[in-house]
Amino acid sequence: MTEASGKEVQLVVPAMAEYLDTVRLALYGVAVRAGFSYESIEDLKVAVTEACTFAILKQGGPDAAGEGPLRLNFSMTEDALRVSVQAGGEGVAFAEAVEQSGPLEGKKLNDVTADSLGLYLMQALVDEVQVEKDPAVGSETVVLLKKRE
Repeated sequence: MTEASGKEVQLVVPAMAEYLDTVRLALYGVAVRAGFSYESIEDLKVAVTEACTFAILKQGGPDAAGEGPLRLNFSMTEDALRVSVQAGGEGVAFAEAVEQSGPLEGKKLNDVTADSLGLYLMQALVDEVQVEKDPAVGSETVVLLKKRE
């Protein structure tokens, strides 16, 4: 389900990998409307897919995939697109993962975990990665900001 209000689109899908295509299609539509280049849209698709995948895998453990919804919010400004990703289940700790991953510089490929590789991709492909904590939900939201070139 999508809702459009002004320059914001909200998308709520089951937290299951099967719905990542729907997320990418919605992102593509919003990014095209916002005037992003093909290359920037591809970068956004990879970064948002990594954020969603992390949320799906981390909410309540590996057997809990699909337990809570995956909520995405696409906010368009004059010069950027802000995408927030939040899993409805408890236990999605983006901040802890970002802190544990640390900088990529000086690390060997063998020292990089799958979780941290996704975080590095997000950081490399968008202009800003933030983590917002929502105590009411018990989960965290990762916010990706991509500026228009």
